[in-house]
Amino acid sequence: MTPDLNSTLPKSVFVAQASNDQAMLLRDPLASNMKDQHASLRANALAIIGGTTRPVYKLGQEAFSILSNRVHDTRLFDRVEDFASSNMTRATSDLGVITVLCLTDLDKPYLGDTTADKFDALKMMWATAGTLVWVTRGSRDAAPYSHMMGGIVRTVKTEYPNLNLQMFDHVLSKSRKDCFEPTQADTIGSGGDKDP
Repeated sequence: MTPDLNSTLPKSVFVAQASNDQAMLLRDPLASNMKDQHASLRANALAIIGGTTRPVYKLGQEAFSILSNRVHDTRLFDRVEDFASSNMTRATSDLGVITVLCLTDLDKPYLGDTTADKFDALKMMWATAGTLVWVTRGSRDAAPYSHMMGGIVRTVKTEYPNLNLQMFDHVLSKSRKDCFEPTQADTIGSGGDKDP
């Protein structure tokens, strides 16, 4: 005989959450002081790329001040080409995993003016970075060249399987089309997609 499926059946649901240091770091990466955390939770090297315009320079400086005590070696670069030709990319075996926060699309869309040197710099960055966060602004509606980077990123994820690649698109406010506040470093660090 088939049981009546419309009747109420007793059910139990159990929910559990991990609460170790790594899980807490994933939930709120900027909340804890990493100096007190285990050394394995700290990144080896961080490259912050971008800053040829004043607002992005200020954002890079703010990100540097927030993240530098969490990373053994933190460096600032104005352009992707500067990072690609730096000692940091040549010393990847010594530094270990390099995390890259690329703000250069906020200065101006990186693919808006394509050259062979720019593509070579991108390839070097993809080959040397362990984690890459590429930040754009208005790529879904106002910046088609920034949106092109999203398509390239989807392809790069398959070509470089060891690269953890994320895109963060800053949504433009209707009232402030050209504004990007330096306090967005908190949002970038937590991986959110919030409008200021």
